[in-house]
Parts: sequence; C-alpha cells; structure tokens
Amino acid sequence: MNRSRHVAHVAFCDSSYFVRFDDNSWSSRGVPNVLTNPLEKNKSDIEFLALGSNEQYFYRLANGKFVYKIHDNYINELLRNSTLRPHKVF
Repeated sequence: MNRSRHVAHVAFCDSSYFVRFDDNSWSSRGVPNVLTNPLEKNKSDIEFLALGSNEQYFYRLANGKFVYKIHDNYINELLRNSTLRPHKVF
C-alpha cells in the first residue's frame, strides 16, 4: 500500500523555502549549501527549521540539539545560554 506524504513543517524566507514531510523527506529551494549539506546528513532527525535573510537559519533535531547561524548578538547570546540547559528552544 502506497502511503501519501503529508506536509509536517514549512519555512519561507524571500524566495527560499524548506518543506519537511511526515515521512522525514524534505524539499527546498534557494536554501544555502551551508545549510542543506547538514540537513541531508540529519534529515530523519529534523524537528524544526527557520530561515532568515542573509543566509541566517536555525534548526532543531529530535534529540534537542540545535544549530544556528544568526547575525543578531542578543539572540546569539540567548541561544548560546540555552544550549547549557536540558530543554528545547521553541
């Protein structure tokens, strides 16, 4: 029996997009290689992804770890401090 895929998560920024399906496959356009290469490696573990302008991004894996590239010093500090705590950033 062929099961249909359903959209589980969508992220947009300018002309870029990322779509994750419930079978953990994904599709993207305009997402920088610096992000798509690690996503390909971790595709079955991606829980959440956000895209920003100027190649900024944030993604969280199912194990609670997250990876980001953000230019704002205040947000960087908040995220850096959050990595020391055993909870997820939403």
